[in-house]
Amino acid sequence: MLRQVMRRFPTGVVVVMGDGAKGRVGVSINSFTSVSLEPPLTLFCISRSSETWRRLSELRKFSVNVLAADQAHVARDFSAKGVDRFAGVQVTAASSGFLRIAGAVAAFDCVVESVLARGDHHIVLSRVLNAHILRDERALVFVGGEYE
Repeated sequence: MLRQVMRRFPTGVVVVMGDGAKGRVGVSINSFTSVSLEPPLTLFCISRSSETWRRLSELRKFSVNVLAADQAHVARDFSAKGVDRFAGVQVTAASSGFLRIAGAVAAFDCVVESVLARGDHHIVLSRVLNAHILRDERALVFVGGEYE
C-alpha cells in the first residue's frame, strides 16, 4: 500500500555521481531533498544492497545533477543495471573535479556528512559545498511510475 500511495506523490529526479580510482559511477535518485540552509545540507536515500552506493560511499564526495524535463532518457540510463550508464550521456568534469551532466538544470557539489541505515535503505546526509544553476528549464518529475 505504501508504494501505491507514494506513486501519487511527484518527486524530482537527480543523478548522483562521482569519479574515483575505479572510474565513474552514478545512479538515478528520486528521493533527493534539502535538509538545512545553515549549514547547507541535503539528503537522498538509496538501497542498502546497491553496488553503486558502495562505490560512491568510498569516494565520500559526489555531485547531484538535477535533470531537465527533456532528460527522462538519462534517468532511465542511470537506473539500468548491468550496462554502461555513461554511454551516450555527455558528462564533463567541472574545474572543481565534480561531474556535470550536459543539459542538467542544476548541480550540487557534495561531501558525505553521515549515513544512517534504516529499513532497506541508507539515508545519506550530505554537506553542499557549492550549488549551481546550469540551465533555465523545468526539472524532470517522476509520478505514477512515469517521467514528466
